[in-house]
Amino acid sequence: MKKNLFRKSVLSGALATAIASMGLSSTAVWAAEDGAADDSETVLIIGSRSQKTRTIADSPVPVDILNADDLNAMGGTADLTDALKTLVPSYTATPATGDGSAFVRPTSLRGTAPDQTLVLVNGKRRHRSALVQFFAPAAGNGAHGVDIGMIPAIALKRVEVLRDGAASQYGSDAIAGVINFVTKDASDGGEVSLQYGQHYEGESSLKFGFNKGLEMGSTGFANFSLEYVDNEALSRGIIRPDAQALLDAGVQGVGADSPFGDAPFTQTWGRPQTSATRMYLNTGAELGNGSKWYGRVSYADTTGRYRFFYRNPNHSTLNTLRGLGYTGNLNNVGFTPYLDGDQTDLSLITGIEGEMAGGTYL
Repeated sequence: MKKNLFRKSVLSGALATAIASMGLSSTAVWAAEDGAADDSETVLIIGSRSQKTRTIADSPVPVDILNADDLNAMGGTADLTDALKTLVPSYTATPATGDGSAFVRPTSLRGTAPDQTLVLVNGKRRHRSALVQFFAPAAGNGAHGVDIGMIPAIALKRVEVLRDGAASQYGSDAIAGVINFVTKDASDGGEVSLQYGQHYEGESSLKFGFNKGLEMGSTGFANFSLEYVDNEALSRGIIRPDAQALLDAGVQGVGADSPFGDAPFTQTWGRPQTSATRMYLNTGAELGNGSKWYGRVSYADTTGRYRFFYRNPNHSTLNTLRGLGYTGNLNNVGFTPYLDGDQTDLSLITGIEGEMAGGTYL
């Protein structure tokens, strides 16, 4: 009989606590290595993008552990939202749909609202975005969730996803599950990455990432990450029949406000134009007697432009302007409104964890 080889997967933070509360050992979860199983115990993987074991299946609920290599292997120049959408089967991220949802994308586990998935960073709750979703899918309308896209992917050591309800453990914001982002804490070394892509129509995407670990005294560390992304807008638009009728009638200027090349695309589809700078600093130091200090700073500045649908000359908006006495060339050719979105996201967290006198845990 062949001898099976095993490797050990270790959960951290809040997810380890959850598993332990169920009477299981989170430090003794085993998974068979590829090719090491006996011939009579062949495991078939269907429809998977990866051939390696990543899910702890013998726990009461499925737990995915995605390391930094998994995230980087996806390539592309999008943010962390798209990487998770590709890697986690039950995780969904709605494309830009208009209004503020074009820039703070609605995300969810198992088709629930964005604010029904608990998002943690190093075991601590992540703050929510300033946007209340309005143009999100039905389950997400009125939701107030975390903007995962504000976290730089290069700052992550791994991502832990509890893909089942955990409300009894964490509260009502964990109805759909828990996602815990574990950031890098190395005190030395670093990484630099550069990705570039171009679509067949010429629109380009650029992503630059930088990570560096530094020592702080004899027992501390500081790990800094920087990410910059620049995506040109995509459009695979068509001429709407009402706009084409105006062009055929000789009306000049229809679709002249289109930013997508020479063709007057009055109906456009595709991602919005976006650029972003994201930074993350993770620090900590041992204080002795089993306690340690931690500090985390995150900052993100993003901007983008989303294009709405073409309004023909008889649109109710223009009729309202006419009723108010407005006159202008747009009354004759229609127009296409834009939505510009600028976001600034800042988070400062510090604290001490360990055991106090009497066994109280911080």
